[in-house]
Amino acid sequence: MPDPPVAKIDSSTLDDFTGEYAWAGSQFVDTVTRKGDKLYIQGSWEDSPTELLPESADTFFDRGGGVSPMARSTFVRDKAGRVTEEHVYSPADGQGYRAKKIK
Repeated sequence: MPDPPVAKIDSSTLDDFTGEYAWAGSQFVDTVTRKGDKLYIQGSWEDSPTELLPESADTFFDRGGGVSPMARSTFVRDKAGRVTEEHVYSPADGQGYRAKKIK
């Protein structure tokens, strides 16, 4: 499965996505950080962060070319426009999870 094209998004929106997201029914936490014009995600079980590339304004992917699960992280906003959740789905294995923003 090839990577999708990288979308052009307003880098000023990247701060909206930073924070910690707790997986539903689990002790795992995803931490999303920003370094310059790049966004990174790191699970509490991982040694290093992975870059997230924009697929659209609120959906990001990690490079994989079929090697990794090619997960998509879609960030959900409330009516006021604040990011409140992260929905992760892997088209490679058909699995996913939801995580609430806790910080």
